[in-house]
Amino acid sequence: MVYEGFAGPGIGLALMMLVITALHLPLIGKRAPYPNLFFGVVAVASWIAFLTCLSMISSDAMSRVAAPYYPLLIAALPWMTWRGPWDRSRILPGVGILVYAGVLLLVLIAPIRPVLPMLSILRYQTNQHHDGEANSTLAKYEFWTGLRDNLSQIRAALPANEEPVGYAGAARETSYGLWKPLGLRKIFELETPDPRDLEKSRNVHLAVVTERGVQARFGIPLGEWLQRYNVQVVQTFKVDADLTASAEPHLYDWFLVTWK
Repeated sequence: MVYEGFAGPGIGLALMMLVITALHLPLIGKRAPYPNLFFGVVAVASWIAFLTCLSMISSDAMSRVAAPYYPLLIAALPWMTWRGPWDRSRILPGVGILVYAGVLLLVLIAPIRPVLPMLSILRYQTNQHHDGEANSTLAKYEFWTGLRDNLSQIRAALPANEEPVGYAGAARETSYGLWKPLGLRKIFELETPDPRDLEKSRNVHLAVVTERGVQARFGIPLGEWLQRYNVQVVQTFKVDADLTASAEPHLYDWFLVTWK
């Protein structure tokens, strides 16, 4: 799987919050207009639904699960307090701008998926200035980078001229990391036990498989599959397929295989 963990709104919704704030800067100190009935119902209903969702679901990834609510919640905020004391205050818009700026800062540097090249910045700081604090921070960013791209070691081992690659993984074992960046190579699923079928139809000579994937797809253990279809293991990799940031990594064997 691809690690998302505590991922929140993301850069798209964060930028939307900033745009909404910018559009309302001319309204600072002015009375906000009444919303029409339809918008009022949608605004209230979206907050009721969101709060109900929070009360019914207990998850450490709630910020990601609730992401579909964010556009409605954000769009409703400027009109939620019309004709109230906050509407006439010059303090609230400034506080809102600071909050949105803080969100933008997190989007730029958050270890989960930073916009800025934090790894390069921290490596330069560590190598040039021998900064111990920068080295500690670098370790955290490298940890999160590994969670986001747990198949980088396999991708690096694939020959550059080997564009189509076969794949056989189980549930929670995704081939996403093998074709990063988008369109780098084509990944074809092994749909039959004999990989030569895929070689004939797609000109595939290598495949990435897992023990659980072979068992789930073909109903036989990996060792028996290798022997029965004369498949050779080229290289073995240890992969953290569970991708849980709050626990020790659980490593599984992934195999790069070929056949004659």
